[in-house]
Amino acid sequence: MNTFPILLGALCVYALAYRYYSAFIAAKALVLDDRRITPSHLYADGHNYVASPKWVLFGHHFAAIAGAGPLVGPTLAAQFGLRRDFCGY
Repeated sequence: MNTFPILLGALCVYALAYRYYSAFIAAKALVLDDRRITPSHLYADGHNYVASPKWVLFGHHFAAIAGAGPLVGPTLAAQFGLRRDFCGY
């Protein structure tokens, strides 16, 4: 069986969920409001609360979710081989 129709169907479901379900979550569960002042602007003291550009925040958020461990570990295993003494074998 060709996997392209399954892949296309999954991508369509993801696109619809991204469009409609994320809007539902933002409106009903999180009650997001662009008019609310963020703590970095409300309590700006130049030390603990500092407003950052959105791309810096995106970089910090991505680094926190997809840290270097899941990326570096398999890469090193592919380059140098699996070290059985560290895997408990």
